[in-house]
Amino acid sequence: GACRGLSGRRLRHVNDEIALERWHQARARNEARKRDGGGAAAEEDEDAPAHGIRGWHLAVPSWAELPTKARKSKAALRRAAAARRWQDE
Repeated sequence: GACRGLSGRRLRHVNDEIALERWHQARARNEARKRDGGGAAAEEDEDAPAHGIRGWHLAVPSWAELPTKARKSKAALRRAAAARRWQDE
């Protein structure tokens, strides 16, 4: 099923609306820069989300488990599990 907010709207739709609004703002900035003779290059993702979830523009709840480090590959996890020796207690 689709995740919905407390207002009943699908969060995917809310995210898409925010992304579209940001795109319109960036487009307006780029057009203004071109009109003014803009020799300056575009900023690199100036309003990137602090939480690091790509494509998610809403606030992240404080209880959410955000990825803090790179995950191990499945092959590495399998090798580690095979290397373990399980003993009966």
